[in-house]
Amino acid sequence: MLKMVIRLSMLTVLLALLLPVTQAQNYPPRLNRYINDMANVINNDYYENIRSVLIRFQETRGAEMVVLTVNTKAEFGAADQSIQEFATNVFNSWGVGDSSTNDGVLIVLAVTDRETYIAVGDGYGATMDAPLSGVYNEMRSYFADYDYSQGLYIGVVGAARAITGLDLSQEQALGTEAAPATVVSPTAGPSATPTQVIPTATVAVTGLPERTDPYFNSAGDVVSAGYVSAIRNMLKTTDETKNVRMTVLVIGYVNNYMSNGDTDINQFTRLVYNDWDLGGSNPTILMVVALWQNQIWVIRTPDETTFDPALRSDVENASTRLWVNGDRDGAIYAAVKTVIQDATGKVPADTYQPGIGEALSGVGTTLNNIGRSASQNPIPFLAVPVVGLGAFGVGLRRWMRYRPRKCDSCGTKMVLLDEATDDNYLDTGQRMEESLGSVNYDVWECPSCKSRTFLDYKNWTSGLSECPQCNYRTLSTRSTVVDHATTYSTGLRQVTQTCNHCNYNKSWEETIPMVQKHDNDNHFHSSSSSFGSSSSSSSSSSSHSSSGGHSSGHGSGGKF
Repeated sequence: MLKMVIRLSMLTVLLALLLPVTQAQNYPPRLNRYINDMANVINNDYYENIRSVLIRFQETRGAEMVVLTVNTKAEFGAADQSIQEFATNVFNSWGVGDSSTNDGVLIVLAVTDRETYIAVGDGYGATMDAPLSGVYNEMRSYFADYDYSQGLYIGVVGAARAITGLDLSQEQALGTEAAPATVVSPTAGPSATPTQVIPTATVAVTGLPERTDPYFNSAGDVVSAGYVSAIRNMLKTTDETKNVRMTVLVIGYVNNYMSNGDTDINQFTRLVYNDWDLGGSNPTILMVVALWQNQIWVIRTPDETTFDPALRSDVENASTRLWVNGDRDGAIYAAVKTVIQDATGKVPADTYQPGIGEALSGVGTTLNNIGRSASQNPIPFLAVPVVGLGAFGVGLRRWMRYRPRKCDSCGTKMVLLDEATDDNYLDTGQRMEESLGSVNYDVWECPSCKSRTFLDYKNWTSGLSECPQCNYRTLSTRSTVVDHATTYSTGLRQVTQTCNHCNYNKSWEETIPMVQKHDNDNHFHSSSSSFGSSSSSSSSSSSHSSSGGHSSGHGSGGKF
């Protein structure tokens, strides 16, 4: 018996010596929807620019592109894997992209290994191998010089261009932007000056809306006459006094004009911009409102290929609350004002003054709009009366603001002064508040005794607060990330408050908490088991997230 035990022990030792030593492969967890900088090599400026390109890619293509940086593959038990195998396995472990289209993209940088790879989903097949090879060659020249931020920026812009045919780069002096597309009239001759146009992919359309008015165009009477008149007057005044041209197009659904049923408002807006010939030496700003899709889109110049993120944020801040409350006409009006303020640097004067009848009738219009939108986008039945009451409240507040008023002294009907005139009676702080859009002042004057009533209406979405020194709503607060927080360290942000009226200025630093690995607030899609722990396991490219895309290894990359 003892001899048998000894023999079995020796056999066990022998087998252990003969069998290859294996190491568990725990691929990095996906902690962010767009950028997972585990090697901490992307600087702050490039981080935001790379993220913006990734967002634009998703909005334009409808697909995910993700960036991952690691120090070395060995950290995850994959030292024996090629960078292609590692990137492909991470792609499948994360399930990048959509499982039905398999059009995701993953860019991996292994810093210490000096390797990089761009992996694409099976939906592309081998069609992207050659184009991405060129992108890889561009990236590695920067990586070889240890310029990882610039190299990754080149990579995401190049990969996006290879797939969409569009330049989705930020319009900043990073030295990487491609020249805008140009077209020359075939009859103009070789010396003709090229005219910039917005680049658009070949898209089948059933017919674009005609431009029948220089300022406001609508597919049907979907916006109340009062608002149409106010918007048209505001745009006409801006054109004549500021030489800033803008036109608005309101439609129902984008797919009414696209033969393939596409609902991409960005693509549609660019098509309309070119069709209406809005470029030239003084380009016209185009705002498209897809009413029943609940979308607003703006293109300001032929160079822009999508809605500028900063302006988009401002427009959303100004219009979202009105839109959600059912006041779509008011939301469009607020959006137009915001775009004009962005273009001119001054808040345009309010030109809309409803009567009580229009305020009440607007409720019926709003409920009718809700019904039409619900035909393609159903909403809970109980939400209808709530939204209707919200619209009534908006209309009532507007009427309360502009209702006829009598002078307290002599009883004569007072007159609301226009914006230019009422500035004569405001102090410097109040005029600054109006120019910044934080407060709007109404000045009512009695034509008989000349007494005046001053009323202030705060804009709670302006992003400005009351200055502790001068007490005007002219205080700007800016937060800048100095160091991004990761799963292994806290971050740091600098907060600066500056008053636009007085000389108040204050700065301080705040600690950003560490990123929690179980935090799933970035809204990327994956099976919960892949992100519920600190790592995801995968031993081959055949293992992948059941809810996302799959890659068989196509793409390009290698050493640098």
